[in-house]
Amino acid sequence: MAKYTEDGHQIPDQTPLEVPVGFAAPTDLHALIKQLVRAESARAGEDGQETFEEADDFDVEDDGPISPYSTTTMQEEAPREAKFLREEETPKPEVKPAPAPIDADYQAFLAWKEANAKKNSTSDPA
Repeated sequence: MAKYTEDGHQIPDQTPLEVPVGFAAPTDLHALIKQLVRAESARAGEDGQETFEEADDFDVEDDGPISPYSTTTMQEEAPREAKFLREEETPKPEVKPAPAPIDADYQAFLAWKEANAKKNSTSDPA
């Protein structure tokens, strides 16, 4: 339990502390991962698997004979802009929507609505 003065200040404990011998700060996660990756890449090189250096090497060696399958021929193509210009230049016919046919029920509804509107406007006492 901590001890306090009459003013409310804490009195420090006078018991000396012993620092552990051989204490070392723990390794951070970044260093640990770095160490593990190096160990695994060294082990992969010993097992005959591809190492990071070999995977990043994109230089093609020209020592062997060239087969017809190792080369590709490019086909001549028209530029994309020309294709789009040709599509824009062609006139497109205007398409107008056909008017919707009015059926007999709808015509009867419009006539009833118009008759009621006339009736309400003549009987309005205002």
